[in-house]
Amino acid sequence: MMWNQYPQEQVAAQVKQSLFVRTMNYTALWTVLYGIFVALLIGTGLDRVFGNPIVSLVLVLMVMGASFLIRDPINASKAALAAYGVFTSFALAAVSSLLIHYVAYYKSSILIAALVTTFLISGATILAARTVKISEDKSQAIVKFLIIVGIAAFIASIVNLFLKSGIFGLIIAVIFLLWSVAALFLTINQLDQIEALVGDNPEILDKLALWESVGVFIMFYNIFISILEILLSLMGSNEE
Repeated sequence: MMWNQYPQEQVAAQVKQSLFVRTMNYTALWTVLYGIFVALLIGTGLDRVFGNPIVSLVLVLMVMGASFLIRDPINASKAALAAYGVFTSFALAAVSSLLIHYVAYYKSSILIAALVTTFLISGATILAARTVKISEDKSQAIVKFLIIVGIAAFIASIVNLFLKSGIFGLIIAVIFLLWSVAALFLTINQLDQIEALVGDNPEILDKLALWESVGVFIMFYNIFISILEILLSLMGSNEE
């Protein structure tokens, strides 16, 4: 019947966007939890404990290990996926809480600038990802390139934990910033393709949203920390 054609189209449009909407909702949850964890760690003084480079490295490796253990989000339980998101929020808060404590206390304007810049860059990236479509062949090639660059940058950051080179750290921060923006764009860009493959099953979409949201949150975190480190490095150079 003609009278219910428009409502059906409206529902179809909502379903088409549901994976994206669910993913961003869960991303917002992890982001809020991250802020709470940072505040708790700073308030209790535990940020100094987790500020140890070895402890931070172990936490990062645990997050990576958890992602490999889950692997297939469709067959994983929602509880395991949710626990992975909560743990990632805590781990990244623990890794960065000492830095944020320092910046908030001594250079709060830099922290505000980093937050605003992160919001603008992430928002623009998401908008572009929802507007521009990339073919599957190109996306696969980009993924392979990002994996190689990401591994190289991660190894370089570990090396710099011991070298503690300001210039090397700045270069790594710039690379991580560009890498994170590209990875965020690709992740958001592929959500519709993923949804088209799995259909509109709410249970599967929710599991995929939980899984994808952790990746999006990590990209947000990388963008924020990279911008923060770049601004600190530039500010230090100007003071010198």
